[in-house]
Amino acid sequence: MLAKEESHPRYRSLVLTLMLLLGALSFLHARSSASDAIPVLCFHYFSNKADSADNLTDTYERFEILTQYLSQNGYESCFPAEIQQHDRRPEKPVILTFDDGDKSQLRAARIMDRYGFKGLFFIIPARTRDSTEKSFTKSEVLWLAERGHRIGAHGYEHQSMVDSVRELKRSLNESQPFLKTLLGEKQKGVEDFAFPFGYYDDRTAEKMQQAFKFLYTVNPGYWDGTSVLIPRMLLSGRKDMEFYYHYLERSDDYRPALAPVTRDGAKSDVVKLRRTDNIPADKIRLFSVSPDTSGTMYVSHPLGSSLQARDDTLIIDLKTHLERCYAPQRSAISYALVQRTGDRIEYLSNGLLNWIEKEPGSEALYK
Repeated sequence: MLAKEESHPRYRSLVLTLMLLLGALSFLHARSSASDAIPVLCFHYFSNKADSADNLTDTYERFEILTQYLSQNGYESCFPAEIQQHDRRPEKPVILTFDDGDKSQLRAARIMDRYGFKGLFFIIPARTRDSTEKSFTKSEVLWLAERGHRIGAHGYEHQSMVDSVRELKRSLNESQPFLKTLLGEKQKGVEDFAFPFGYYDDRTAEKMQQAFKFLYTVNPGYWDGTSVLIPRMLLSGRKDMEFYYHYLERSDDYRPALAPVTRDGAKSDVVKLRRTDNIPADKIRLFSVSPDTSGTMYVSHPLGSSLQARDDTLIIDLKTHLERCYAPQRSAISYALVQRTGDRIEYLSNGLLNWIEKEPGSEALYK
């Protein structure tokens, strides 16, 4: 009887339909999972020659090599709003951002133009005038917008918003109107904001969400396509290009296994995260953009005795870890939790920033 039912045309048709539906669901799930980790790169300054003393200056030659790599490997530049419009989401997205509105970035924009890439340029309104020596002029900002690049705000005077109430108020109330007036019809809306020096706390982040849709940090890691806070990897001429290639290539493998319990941006000597996967505690390392005691950015250090595991909760003594691995003046750290496999880094958490209970230092997170 069963053999007869299986041979019936209606039965075969039903089985075929179910198989197609299951295949489609698997495909959609695979696409959704793969697109939940969008690499975001952040550039600052460019020169013709490498500067071994400057973390944030890179050469035009290296920038073009990276741009060629992106092009040859099928990456497409995009903006966060396009990621959230699913019909415009590229198969291999990458977000390219530029901080400080430095004139050296104009040549980088021309390089991107040759390869069909677009960038998001964060400018400092107080430095953007009709005539300047180092920062973009108003006409240069308009030139970028006319070529399809987007413009965002990088504070108002580029002061730490955690330390300066004036900077917080001006960034919140004046930076967006300034850019909207400058850009006019050349750009629809101004929805992107990058924190000066990468500094924010839970209060400033909450305030800035009143005016901007996307807030950019310098926390290491990938953007999940939905969060307001967007992590970014800083490009440094002192880091080998393979480091950034690995970051780009591993985005499809990103599956966060640690969820923060302590609020991102909060001041706390001890932070807690919840394990959503059975990751051995002794394999977890803290990976930070902040230079360690050797002066090196993007180093992962074992947490050792600074980490305790209680059931599914991880407790990190952040203050002790900072005192052991970083300069004494460090009062905040921008980090992700990772595990290493050879020279490859597997991100276990989103990018985070936390402060310890001491007076804030004057150094940026990446200095």
